[in-house]
Amino acid sequence: MCFTEFKVQKYTDGVEEFEMVRMKKQSEKKRLLLGSMSILSAAALVSVVFGPSIFLNDPELDQVKVIGLRDLWDIIVPDDYKTIKQAVESAVSGDRIYVRSGVYRINSGLFGSHLKIEKPDITIHGEDKENTFLNGRGTKNLVLLDADKINISGFTFRNNGVNGTLLYVRSNSNIIHNNKFLVNNVYDGTEYAIELYRCNNNIISNNFVTGEDRGIYLNGCSDNLFENNTIVDNYVAVSISMGSENNRFVGNLVFDNSIGITVSSSSGDYFFNNSFISNNRNGLSLYSCTASVIKNNVFVDDGLDLWGLEHDHFVHDISGNLVNDKPLYYYYDKNSFDVPTDAGQIIIVYCNDIYVENVKISNTSTAVRIVLSSNIRVIDSDFRFCSNGVFLFYSGNNYINRNNFVKNMRSAYFIHEGIIGSKSNNWRHNYWGSRLFKRVPKVIVGRIHLKRSFRLIKWLKPGIRARNFDLFPARKPF
Repeated sequence: MCFTEFKVQKYTDGVEEFEMVRMKKQSEKKRLLLGSMSILSAAALVSVVFGPSIFLNDPELDQVKVIGLRDLWDIIVPDDYKTIKQAVESAVSGDRIYVRSGVYRINSGLFGSHLKIEKPDITIHGEDKENTFLNGRGTKNLVLLDADKINISGFTFRNNGVNGTLLYVRSNSNIIHNNKFLVNNVYDGTEYAIELYRCNNNIISNNFVTGEDRGIYLNGCSDNLFENNTIVDNYVAVSISMGSENNRFVGNLVFDNSIGITVSSSSGDYFFNNSFISNNRNGLSLYSCTASVIKNNVFVDDGLDLWGLEHDHFVHDISGNLVNDKPLYYYYDKNSFDVPTDAGQIIIVYCNDIYVENVKISNTSTAVRIVLSSNIRVIDSDFRFCSNGVFLFYSGNNYINRNNFVKNMRSAYFIHEGIIGSKSNNWRHNYWGSRLFKRVPKVIVGRIHLKRSFRLIKWLKPGIRARNFDLFPARKPF
């Protein structure tokens, strides 16, 4: 089943259907966390020989029943303690806590406190994530990991408060595996499923995150692994802020979010074998990032976006990606060649004398992004239903002629340095849609920067509004 068929399926009652299809698609490529064994088979072996594994999934619970809970777990809730908070407070480092199915209220209302885990090397495992609930009732954060090497799995986190987070992590080397996070989108607040703050070497795997607000947020975090998570129907799936570096995203499904994964001022991040499907803006966006690795990802009805104000912000290791079942072509410092006509998205950086001819690109973010390049000829091509058709960034002496621009959010845009540079591109005889040809010439709106590093306020678009013109737009599509 190809990924383009995913867009006609609406998520219904869980992650299982998408997991089966995605895992079948990626089974031969997926890198395993535990050598040549699968996660589940390795977990089963560890459970028998060494004790409980945090990777225990529902099928392993039958094995738990055979061996006996007391042989595997130090504390059982509610057998030994009625609440998880009491169990955690009574535990010592190295203890293993098993939580039977049920609804566990972490706090008792407006003045209740969150569950704070301050002892290292604690394992907390829910019997069944579909029926074992960690339930908040109005406080800001639900669970706070404040010690290293905490393993937590098998729960549904829900009912955070305003500006709250279901799981707040500010410690290292934790494992968060096989949980569901249902974010409560509180009016006029900003809520997160998982927030990591200045922490390193955590593993977040096989979780399901949803809730129409923010999914996962990293602030100043490095060397964390996000693997095989499903992040669906959020405003922002994953947001990585400045000061983070070397985080790895492998085999995740990012589906039907307003914004997919967005990374700002980070370095050395790794994106491999992820699926970005029907995110309303970009599937993956890098803003002022350096030295990222983006390989073998699949984009459907979205795409990859690169942004920055320096040369290094556009230099990444990008290869093997597909956009709507067609190749994403990324070129850096290449000269004198033709781009293949089967392109699904094109990114050209620091290049010269390249032909983009007879390509048909639709349903992606920016069809053709041209950065710090000159003598690029985009001719006789067709761009439809994209966020941007052709985007020129600090690029002059280029030719955009005889193309069809149909029903894009913004068919063409440019950003240049200096007034003279903004007028150096040639737009001629393009078809801009049936309602626009009456306006002659066709106005192409962009911006000019007086200085490349100029920013009055960080999040405002710098520069002065400018215009280019297609003096002789076509009246009919080619």
